[in-house]
Amino acid sequence: LKDPQTGRIPPAAEDALVEYLSSPVPKIRIGAVRGLEAGGTARALPALRALAENPFAGIDPAILAQPLPEGQKPQPAFIGDPCREAIRAIESRAGEPR
Repeated sequence: LKDPQTGRIPPAAEDALVEYLSSPVPKIRIGAVRGLEAGGTARALPALRALAENPFAGIDPAILAQPLPEGQKPQPAFIGDPCREAIRAIESRAGEPR
């Protein structure tokens, strides 16, 4: 979806990815974060920062209680760390301070 000249995704795609950040499905959230990391703009930063602060907001506790295939329980860092990486990537592209 990225424009080869700007390296950014179209505004409508970015808006959809920002909405997916609040999905009740953790893997969808991660996918949205990665998409924004690759081509998001400063418009996505407030939503990414909010998700980084509270990665499990709106996720059913029953989902979080299920062990992962590796036998671990989900940790906030599984979503929070990629959010912080996406924030750094967007800030770097936008020339904003980290």
